[in-house]
Amino acid sequence: SFSEQVDVNERTMLKRKANPILRRPMLLTALGTLVTCGYVQADDAWYGGVTLGLTNNGVSSVELDTGIVNGPASIDTDLGYTAGLVLGREFGGRWRVEGEFRYRTNQLDSVDLPGGGRITDGDYSSGALGVNGYYLFGDVGAKWRPFLGAGIAWMEEIDMDLEDDPINESYSGDGTAWQLMGGMSWNVSSRWSIDFEARYLDAGSISMDAENDASTGRIKADYNLFEVTAEATYRF
Repeated sequence: SFSEQVDVNERTMLKRKANPILRRPMLLTALGTLVTCGYVQADDAWYGGVTLGLTNNGVSSVELDTGIVNGPASIDTDLGYTAGLVLGREFGGRWRVEGEFRYRTNQLDSVDLPGGGRITDGDYSSGALGVNGYYLFGDVGAKWRPFLGAGIAWMEEIDMDLEDDPINESYSGDGTAWQLMGGMSWNVSSRWSIDFEARYLDAGSISMDAENDASTGRIKADYNLFEVTAEATYRF
């Protein structure tokens, strides 16, 4: 009868609910859907990488106190390059914390000295150790993801070489800097990614002492820059 058929169907459904083996296909299907949609949190992972890029130093003047030439001088630098190494850890597919080393250098196009005269040979370079934090937007596992970051850096050496008369001396100093970053991360595979980044760094005004002849005094100049880089990283 109809009532007996209904009763049989109800008993069959109750057996399926009570039997975990029968529920496994449904659970696996649901889990697969979550993974596909990107709702399963990514594993934490260490990564290391190499950075290359172009840098534009914003220095426009330098205060000379060399004993040979004193006073403010205007500076013009050429487009330079940056190269570095990075080691970090990614948390949950969203956050990154990393340490880095960066070397940067810009050739001096000209230094117009007070009272006349011009230096046309030299460079303005630095080596820096930094600690940065990043946040990645978008779906975890997506091919392209925008990101923002901020960090601090110890400028272990900032060096200006004035390789022309009447000064012909190298000056160096150190300091700390803050930096802001933004860009786009391209997940090439589960292991490899390439980050395209724009960065602004500001170390303020840096005092630099003569390296070879103390009688040539010291100089003082701002160190701030804008750079664009590509960074290839590998997840361990």
